[in-house]
This record gives sequence, structure tokens and C-alpha cells, in this order.
Amino acid sequence: MSYKSSFLAHKGNLLAIQNCWRNTADYVGLMGRRGGKQMLLKLNILKFNKLIIIFSLFIAMKAFAFENLVYTWRGFPNEIAQGLIAINDLKDHSAQIDILSSQAFHINEKGTVYGSLNPQMVQIAKAANIKIMPLVGNGNFDRNLTHLFLTDSAAQDRAINSILQLCKQNNFYGVQIDFEGMSFMDRDAFTHFYQKISGVLHQNGFKISIALIPMLTDAAPANSYLKARYEGWSGVYDYKTLAKYSDFVTLMAYDQHGSISTPGPMAGISWDETIIQYALKYIPADKVSLGIPWHSGYWYTDKDLNAANGNPFHAISVDLAYKDMVRILKDKNAVLRWDDEDKIHYAIYRSNFLYEYIFVEDAASFKAKLELVKKYKLRGISNWCLGEEDPAVWNFFKLFAKS
Repeated sequence: MSYKSSFLAHKGNLLAIQNCWRNTADYVGLMGRRGGKQMLLKLNILKFNKLIIIFSLFIAMKAFAFENLVYTWRGFPNEIAQGLIAINDLKDHSAQIDILSSQAFHINEKGTVYGSLNPQMVQIAKAANIKIMPLVGNGNFDRNLTHLFLTDSAAQDRAINSILQLCKQNNFYGVQIDFEGMSFMDRDAFTHFYQKISGVLHQNGFKISIALIPMLTDAAPANSYLKARYEGWSGVYDYKTLAKYSDFVTLMAYDQHGSISTPGPMAGISWDETIIQYALKYIPADKVSLGIPWHSGYWYTDKDLNAANGNPFHAISVDLAYKDMVRILKDKNAVLRWDDEDKIHYAIYRSNFLYEYIFVEDAASFKAKLELVKKYKLRGISNWCLGEEDPAVWNFFKLFAKS
């Protein structure tokens, strides 16, 4: 990975600011016509703050280059429409993307590998010389089925051979292993499987990386919720050994709060920094790619369609693409506030006398996370996921050369 020693040309910087201002004016004018003077003022402030954030990056941050990996997701609620947005993003911003990692392939308990890549995305990526490194996951993160796979050597060999053939046939850069939802009791078995597949891929000239659930401590925390997450989610990962057999690791620094927690940031900056510090105890900085969420979190009260029996109404948490977050804020006439401790915008408001919460991942929170990448000299970033981002985040990539 090469590091750029200077900013882009001054003219390019001015054009980026000019384009941001033009987009700001157009967006605010549209919302003002539809939502009245009050909404005009709110969105004007939001967009003007975004302009200041981008301009401040030109002034405050010394140049540094980083590897930029972006994920694409197969599970959008409106997959066709959102997929088109992701494809257009890939076309428009291919010059700023180093690695494309699609949630494409999965392994079942018998070692059968199934899935596929979007051919249009593959075509765009190859034309732009973007490295293709698809995710290989453990199905639907089923703990029991994954345990069967991890205790079946023949199934593992079958899966490894299939993955190797996929890499050869499609000229992949390599793969990223994304096994989640495993019991911490399978720690040694999972590590052994990863060592096996790493050896085979490296022997054949392919790269391998792993998606790691963030950890805060070596042992299970005393808090019952965090303890359960450790035993059933994060405790399975042997950071030091897995990093040794990886070309790099993605630290999945998102979902600090979610569907089974109280409302809060997807990735508050203080939490981000703590998990980075823990990871660096075991993993070299030049192997760490910081996972950054491009989705916002939304908590509200509604009917749970998956409720089997009893009261179907619960506090619901969903992930929001940036465009959907903006629409809800407008519809609810909500005001964004800034949490300077966690470096994130949020809104708390009443809807039919019930409180709702939105924690926003936007250009401002993205900038704060880039500052951590710079501070700790990390390898780069892994963004989840393409099509959900605040469009203004792309202005930051224009500052740096492609890695």
C-alpha cells in the first residue's frame, strides 16, 4: 500500500467545496419549498455544518492514504431499488474504492458453498481495477449448524476446495471470512479452520481477511448483556492467531447499539477508540481496517411481525439508509443535535406521544472515525455498506490518492 505525500491540487479542493455548496443549495431549496421556512432553516444548518466539516478537513488533516473497502449487502428490504443505488454509487465513485466485498457466498454445515456475485458490479469493478474480495459467511449465523461444520474435517476440506476454485475461476483478489454468531466454546475449532483455509489460499496466491466482532476485554464482562454477547458472539475470535494468518482484518466497529439494546449510536467515537486500542494489543496497525457504519439507527414502537405469540407490540430498531433518515426527520419535523462526546448527530422526538430515537451516521461522524484511522495509523477502512451512505462522505476520499 502506497501513501500519498500531499493533498490533491488546490483546484481540486476548491471544486470539491464548490460542488458541496451547490448540492447544499439545491437540497435546501427543495426541502424549503416542500417543508416551509422552519425545515429550510434546519436543513440549511445541517448542510452548512457539513460544508464546514469538509472544509475543516482540508485545513486540519495532514495528508494520509488509506485502503478503502466497501461492502455490498444482499438483504435490503427493497433489494432492487437499493441495489440500483449501490450500483450507481460504484460507477460514480470507483476511483475512490480499492476493494469491493459483497455478501455473496455462504457455507452450510456439510461444507457446500453457495451464492453468487452481482455480474454488473463485477463488470464495473474489473473495469475500474477494483479488487474483488467477496465475503464467505456461515449461512444465517446459525450457531448449532456452524458447530457441526467446525467439527467436521471433511466438510471443511470440501468448502476450502470450493472457495479456492471460485477464486481461480473468477480471478478474485481473495476472500473475507465472515463467520458470526458462534459460541466462544468453538474458539479453537474456528481458529483451526481459519488456519487451514489461509494456508491453501496463500499457497495459491490469493489473499485472505477476516471480519472480527469488536471486543473490549480478554474475559467475559460482568454485565449480563455484554457477557452474553461475549459468550455467543465475540469471544470466539483469537485475535492474535487469526491476525497472524490474515493479510488484514476488518474490525466490525458497528452495532454498538441495536435491536436488543437501548437506543444509542451505531458506533460512538469513544467506543470505537476503546475497541481499536484493544485490537492493537494483538494485531499490527497496518493489518487493521476499521469497520465504519454508513447506516443510521432508528428506534420506535410498532408491531413486531415476527412475534410468535403474546403482545406483538415492542420497541423496534431498524437500520436506515441516509436518504431514509433524512425523509423521516422531515416527516417528523425533528431537530438534530450533536453529541460531542460520541461525535454523532441524534434526534429524540415525540410521535403520537411516544418517543422515537434516531442516531445518525453522516459526514460528521465519518470524519471523526477517519481521525482515529489517522491517529492510530491503521491500514484503512471497511464501510458497511454501499448505497446507505451520506453522499457527502465521498468528498473526503477526493482528498487522497487511491491506495
